[in-house]
Amino acid sequence: MKPYILLVLLAALASNPRCEVADRTSDTIPVTGALVINAWQPADGVLKALVEVGSQNHLPLGVVIQGDVLCSPQAASRNTTVTIGELVRQLRARTPTYTAAIEDGTLVVRPAALDAETHDVLLLRIPRFRTQRASLEEIGIGLWMNLRAVLIPSQGSAFVGGLQKGAEEIPPLDMSDVTVQSALNYIVTRGQGGIWIMHSVPKGWRSDPEKMRFTAISYSGDESSLRQVSCSDQDAFR
Repeated sequence: MKPYILLVLLAALASNPRCEVADRTSDTIPVTGALVINAWQPADGVLKALVEVGSQNHLPLGVVIQGDVLCSPQAASRNTTVTIGELVRQLRARTPTYTAAIEDGTLVVRPAALDAETHDVLLLRIPRFRTQRASLEEIGIGLWMNLRAVLIPSQGSAFVGGLQKGAEEIPPLDMSDVTVQSALNYIVTRGQGGIWIMHSVPKGWRSDPEKMRFTAISYSGDESSLRQVSCSDQDAFR
């Protein structure tokens, strides 16, 4: 039987954010400014370089894409082995309209001036989100289904199957009273890690959740899913 996700919408059980997993083992590395990572080469664009760095180092990443700045060619980096602190400094120098910071154990890269709609989606609070054993991409889709069910209750929740081939399964998660961003940050730290991508959210998303474009991709599965990440939202999960 294929893995699936059971979405449960309940009232918040606690006033503080809470995340639990049945198995807390993780192959990702603790993200600090002093952490040394390999494969940093932004010549073909910062986004492509971030995906490569994440994949090679199992570095939990979150990227908010607004426009095509992150996909513009850059001067080659003389050093491909850098610390996270140096990487953040280079990101700010190469793409001054973006900022980068370590949040919830994940390196998050997003526009310094984030549009209001995307900001609101990231800060949406989820009363409760539970999953069965599933892949990162399944969990990301399940999170989207959860939000859709909250925004438009008549559409309810759903069961979804996996999309990324060969991706590992993550032990069950149980999150209470968390924001969308905190949930995404936590998800990509599980197992061998991964990256979440959110494209700029247009107006009208509350009445049309299809406009919320985000996905989570594991570093453990078919690399073609990672290679398809781009500044265009045409291939984003909707």
